[in-house]
Amino acid sequence: MSFPPSAAKSPPSCTAADPARVQRPLCPICGGSPAGPLPAPAPWALAWCDPCQFGFLTNPPDYAAMTGEFEWESSSATENQRRRAELGTAGAKLAALLAGFRQAYRRLVKRDKLNRVIRDSALTGDLIDLGCGTGNLWDSFPADCAPVGIELSPVSARKCRARLATRSGRFIEADALNGLRQLPDASAQGAIAISFLEHDVRPVETLRELHRVLRDGGAFVIKVPNYACWNRTVRGLRWCGFRFPDHVNYFTPRALREICARTGFRVARFGWFDQAPTSDNMWCVARKVPTPAA
Repeated sequence: MSFPPSAAKSPPSCTAADPARVQRPLCPICGGSPAGPLPAPAPWALAWCDPCQFGFLTNPPDYAAMTGEFEWESSSATENQRRRAELGTAGAKLAALLAGFRQAYRRLVKRDKLNRVIRDSALTGDLIDLGCGTGNLWDSFPADCAPVGIELSPVSARKCRARLATRSGRFIEADALNGLRQLPDASAQGAIAISFLEHDVRPVETLRELHRVLRDGGAFVIKVPNYACWNRTVRGLRWCGFRFPDHVNYFTPRALREICARTGFRVARFGWFDQAPTSDNMWCVARKVPTPAA
């Protein structure tokens, strides 16, 4: 499936130097030139790599801005407020009602996909949580899994440290790439990146560093928004997966497979239901391919 660039008006140029921005004129996965721009609200510039089937901001905020001007807690709240205002009173009430039904459904059927995926992947020992937020997912870890949380946000970092006061594990306050650099080779059995890779301005470098830290065969569980979903096609820029500038990467199934292959991972689980076009999100389990001996 191909998603050619839109003929809509191009976003503003991102060639001017800006100390709060990272300049990514080339595809972060393959390093190729983008096929063209995609619609995006100013001042953000969204490009499309056709070979990778991957969308990416060419002028995303840098890590420092993500802990300041564009910190996730504030920008996410602002974006949610903007979307509610856009819906109007009646639309906002309907959206809140639907959200309540979804939450009730999850509680009734006890749906916990992360727990099942971790269990099915036979993960034990140290389990790295990239972009762990407040550590709220750690309750889904099996008893024999100790979290190694890495998080950039100072606000979330305080809550993570409080959680670790009552359980074993480790927390590193840093961006994912530099946090992983603090860990020894082959020191973890597995890792998760739940709603994280769409935020990382250096995803290939981060996954290559993760490859170094994982043991051979270690499992890596990924959840990202599905740019190839039908909902995105129908709703356009109103799609829930668009979060400017929080989301800097937009993955399709092909892009997710491509970034795994380029960073030393073999896709172990990525069936139709994990990447269904009816779902806004994708789930994938990849495993570390051992590095050939020199």
